[in-house]
Amino acid sequence: MTAIGSLPPGAALRRDGARVGDDVWVTGAPGEAAAALALWQAGQLDVTCVAADPLHEHWRSRLL
Repeated sequence: MTAIGSLPPGAALRRDGARVGDDVWVTGAPGEAAAALALWQAGQLDVTCVAADPLHEHWRSRLL
């Protein structure tokens, strides 16, 4: 996860400050990128099949 911004020293909310009953909000599916990378590194994911889409080509070229 990435958070960008600025706070006064000591004001950041950290994982070690979490308490039972706190909400956790996420977007997307946590772990999907790590799973895809693991599949690709194991030779089980063909990333060339998405090259027809310009957006996918941008990300594929960064991966390869």
